[in-house]
Amino acid sequence: MERGIRAAFVVVRLALVAGLALQGAAALAVSWSGANALNVADPAYGVTAFTVGVPTGWKFAGAVVRDASCHGHGPGLKSIALAPDGATAIGFFPGYGWSWTSNAFISQSMARTGCPGSQITSAADFLVKVAVPNLHPNARVLAVQPMPQDRQAALAQQLAQMRQMTEQTAAQFRKPPPVLTLDGAQVRVAYDDQGRAMEELLRSVVDCTETTMPGMGPQPAFTQRMCGSRFVFFVRAPQGQLDALLASPQLEDLSKLTRPEPAWSQRVAADQQRQFQQNEARRNADFQANLRANQAQHEAMLQRGRQFQQQQRQQFERSQAADRATVAAMQDGAHRQVLSTLGRQEFVNPGTGQIVQGSANYNHQWISSDGRSMIQNNDHQFNPNGVVNPISQSWTPLVPR
Repeated sequence: MERGIRAAFVVVRLALVAGLALQGAAALAVSWSGANALNVADPAYGVTAFTVGVPTGWKFAGAVVRDASCHGHGPGLKSIALAPDGATAIGFFPGYGWSWTSNAFISQSMARTGCPGSQITSAADFLVKVAVPNLHPNARVLAVQPMPQDRQAALAQQLAQMRQMTEQTAAQFRKPPPVLTLDGAQVRVAYDDQGRAMEELLRSVVDCTETTMPGMGPQPAFTQRMCGSRFVFFVRAPQGQLDALLASPQLEDLSKLTRPEPAWSQRVAADQQRQFQQNEARRNADFQANLRANQAQHEAMLQRGRQFQQQQRQQFERSQAADRATVAAMQDGAHRQVLSTLGRQEFVNPGTGQIVQGSANYNHQWISSDGRSMIQNNDHQFNPNGVVNPISQSWTPLVPR
C-alpha cells in the first residue's frame, strides 16, 4: 500500500524537486535559446518512462536504472544535461531506500545481509549523510536549507492526501493507520573537479512510513519504518556562476517539461505493490523463523536447567544416602562393640526377620514359633523340634546377624 502511494505522487514530486528558479541573480554564464523534450525509455517495459527538458545545444544522456540492492527504491531516472562549457550541468540521480525496526531479531538479520537499519527521517540528513558523501566524497557543505515556502505548501498538501488514503485503507482492515512523514530540503556544496572549482545544489524529498507490527508469541509489538528518496535533483556550475543559473526562468521552463509518463508510473506502482507484498511475506517468514529459533533456544535453555536441577538433586540424594550409610555404619559398629563388650550377639529369625539378642558363647540358637523363647547350645546335632514343648511350639534355627 505505502509503495503504491509513493509511486502515485512521483509526477508531483518530480516537479517539486526540479523547480528551482530564484530571483535577483547575476547574468547567466551559459544560456540557451530553447529546450527540447527528450524521451528516456525503460528497456524492461519497452516503453517511454520519462520526458526530460534539455536545453538546446546541450549534450544529454539518460536511463532508467534499477538498483537490486537493499537500498534500491524502484526504477529511477539517472540523467545529465551538459552545457557546451563542459562543466555546467543539470540532472537527476535515482532514489535511495532504507528501513529501520525496533525488533532486535529483524535488525540483526538486516545487519547480517549487509543492510543495517538507519534512523534517518529527514531530507536534510539524507542529503548530508548519504547523498553528498556518495556523489562528492570530498565536497564541503556550504548550506543546508528547507524547501521554499511554496514547495513546502505543496508537500504539506501531498502529505494530507497520502494520510487520507492510508487512513481509509486502514479503516477497511480495522487497523491503526501508519505514521507518514514527507520532508524536503536542499543542500549547497563546493568541490574541486579536476582542478576546477565547482558549486552544486542538490534537492530531494524523503518520505517515511512507520507501522506498528503486532507481537507474536513471547515477542512484543515492534515498530517498523520504511523511508526513501525517489529522486535527487542537481544543478552544478563553475564557482560564482551557480546563483545565476538557479535564478534563470529558463531553468523553471525545463522543470515543466520534465515528467514521468503516467502509464509507466502506473505499471511501476503495480509492480512495486506486488514486490512489497512479497518482501513483507519474506520478512514475516524470517521473523517467524527467528521466533521459532528463539523459542527452541529458550526451550533448550529450560531443558538444560531442568537437567542441571535433576543432576543437582540426584547428587544431593546420593550425598545424603552416603551420609546416612556412614552414620548407620558408625552406629552399627558402636552397637556391635557394645554387644561384644557385654558378651552378647544379635541373631535373625530367617522366617520373620525378627532380631534377637543372645549370648555370644554358643554356636547354635533356636527361636520358638511364638518368638518368646530361645534355646542356645554348642551341640551341632541337637534339634528341639518334637522335643521341647512339641505340642505348643515349633523351633527355627537363628542366623547370626
